[in-house]
Amino acid sequence: TGDLAAFDLAGQELWKRDLAKDYGRFANMWIYGSSPMLYGGKLYVQVLQRNPRPDDYAHALDDKSERESFLLCLDPQTGRNLWRHVRPTDATDEAQEAYSTPVPYAGKQGAEILVVGGDYVTAHSPDTGVELWRCGGLNDRKEHYWRIVPSPVVADGLIIACGPKRDPVLAIKDGGKGLVTETHLAWKFKEFPSDCVTPLFYQQKLFVLDGDHQMITLLEPQTGAKKWQGNLGVREIFRASPTGADGKVYCLSENGTVVVLDAGNEFKILSTIRLGEAPVRSSIAVAHGALFIRTAKSLYCVRNLAHREP
Repeated sequence: TGDLAAFDLAGQELWKRDLAKDYGRFANMWIYGSSPMLYGGKLYVQVLQRNPRPDDYAHALDDKSERESFLLCLDPQTGRNLWRHVRPTDATDEAQEAYSTPVPYAGKQGAEILVVGGDYVTAHSPDTGVELWRCGGLNDRKEHYWRIVPSPVVADGLIIACGPKRDPVLAIKDGGKGLVTETHLAWKFKEFPSDCVTPLFYQQKLFVLDGDHQMITLLEPQTGAKKWQGNLGVREIFRASPTGADGKVYCLSENGTVVVLDAGNEFKILSTIRLGEAPVRSSIAVAHGALFIRTAKSLYCVRNLAHREP
């Protein structure tokens, strides 16, 4: 909807913004899906949308047909704008749209805000929003409907980004300036790429989950070499991103099935737990030695009862 609000821990509303009123209702086919990102005392909101707004986007109809894709930076204490950077693209139609979330990165050139969508990965200054570099290769065939869902991942000097609809996973070397498509691509992974699931970088390993085919692959981050690959053993779609904790990888299907893998150097399923309560698209969260699992009906906290927080 474009409604953005801040609350204190007692539930008192501190401020509220209607971004749709300021910039037009968001023109994303499957409704806006990016998360706001708090970093360095600033709040960042990414809006990558279709321009011009199609007439059949009923949820986005208003008196503004033209749309801009942008990265917005706000003061989290007041909600006021600090800056807004318009992010151009030569992508067309639905390929302009993205449901990814911006990610911070401390690289060779200092702090950057990474954004993926509209056929490109871009890096921006956290202070001004100015674009520092951009990399293509996410949609080489220039398909019109190749929207992007997974967020970028940072892995030891590399930025990992997933192309949509069976296009490859890309690894991009940091430290670039301007257009780096021809100079900074480190490797591509094509075998079982991810269309909707953000990869997991955990314990210096990169896990790529193809949620449509239930295949997970362990890659060596620096080279893209395949260490192992296996099927999760359930014929269910996975849209939640995998979570790493306690030497394990936790995968959660849309049907509410948790598949727990060993995060080691061999493919090994440790357990499969069917919670049900579909649909489930939220990743498992970890805090204080516990797992937090949100289904369509319930919020579960799971932990070893013998574990005691210090």
